[in-house]
Amino acid sequence: MLSRLCAHTYYIISIGDFPLVEYGGFGRVILFFAVLAAVGVVAIPSGVIASGFAEIVATKLKSANPEKEQKLIGKKGDDWFDIHKEELKGVPPPPSPLGPRVDALQFNVLWYLEGKEDETTGEHVRSRFSTAGRVLFFVMIISNVIAVICESVPEIDKSVGNKSGNFFDVFEALSVLYFTSGNYSQ
Repeated sequence: MLSRLCAHTYYIISIGDFPLVEYGGFGRVILFFAVLAAVGVVAIPSGVIASGFAEIVATKLKSANPEKEQKLIGKKGDDWFDIHKEELKGVPPPPSPLGPRVDALQFNVLWYLEGKEDETTGEHVRSRFSTAGRVLFFVMIISNVIAVICESVPEIDKSVGNKSGNFFDVFEALSVLYFTSGNYSQ
């Protein structure tokens, strides 16, 4: 009985990124379900509790300021950004002190990020470039998941090699660059 308890201790420790032993196919399946169970027991309830706290704080802020709550009725969103964006709808932005080329660039970036409403049909449309950027973002996410899975398979990892500059290192560097540049451009 004591040896089983000791074995479970090593099993729990080795669920992380640096396993103590190499697992076969069946062991990986068991560990996959163990990680899913851990997420179900820890991460999901934590998110639900945090969301509940955020909702309570928002409710208290609304009840503490009833005139602002009246202003929110009939609006699409209930936070500051949505309220002010709705108030500015139809108001042209002031011209940029840097000139009309900067204004045109800003409008193009806004169209790329948010799209715009077609005046004839009322539908939300995106440019082809914007759609391609969104598809590329999704493909990069899926590719990173596949790369992590492939790198965790010892046979694939050994065939690629562990020298610096191998495929996984280069792909990781490009992914970090892509996601970082996308983060700071918005």
